[in-house]
Parts: sequence; structure tokens; C-alpha cells
Amino acid sequence: MLQAVALFLILMLLLGVFGKLRRPGGKLRGPKDQAKLGRPRKCRRCGRFLIGGGDCDCGKG
Repeated sequence: MLQAVALFLILMLLLGVFGKLRRPGGKLRGPKDQAKLGRPRKCRRCGRFLIGGGDCDCGKG
């Protein structure tokens, strides 16, 4: 049983390593990559982040 668990963990580790090698630019890494996204939209009145194209729940943003 212990060998099966160890083998499973080793296989998951290998899959993770090869997944990162396959897509090296998949994640944001530093300030340069984050600058490409732009600033998040916020409500003018309450300051909450706006997700999607709708208005804020406060009704004024």
C-alpha cells in the first residue's frame, strides 16, 4: 500500500514538472506581466472591484 502511494506521488510530481516545461509563459511572473493587464475597474462611489460589464450593487457606480 505504501509503495502505491509513493508511486502515485512520484507520478504527480513528474506530471507537474512536465506541465511547467510545456507551458513556460502560462502564468504571470512579475511586474512586467501584470502591467500588461491594466488596472482593475472600481466603483466610483464605494470602491468595490467591478467584475464583468455590469454596474455596481450600490447603484451609483
